[in-house]
Amino acid sequence: HNPAYWNNVEADSFAQQALTLPSTLPTLVTRDCEVTIAWIIAALKNKSYTYAAIDSDASSIKCAFFTWVDYCSVRVLYCLLVSVVFTKLPVDGWV
Repeated sequence: HNPAYWNNVEADSFAQQALTLPSTLPTLVTRDCEVTIAWIIAALKNKSYTYAAIDSDASSIKCAFFTWVDYCSVRVLYCLLVSVVFTKLPVDGWV
């Protein structure tokens, strides 16, 4: 960052000071990837991408509900897996 550079730039120039990225961006990207992968796995398991999933209102509601339940299950299992395998921390359950 050189302040003298910005003093020499014309007011109508295309050059503007670059935006800085927040320090929480990697966390956001990681969480977004986890959510996306879990949602795709749940949707594929429930065949949410088929025509039968939207054939009627009842089947759409049923498919959406079960996809949501499976999505939550995948997220919980992923968190447990990360906790046990990668961090080596014990998972306190029913003792």
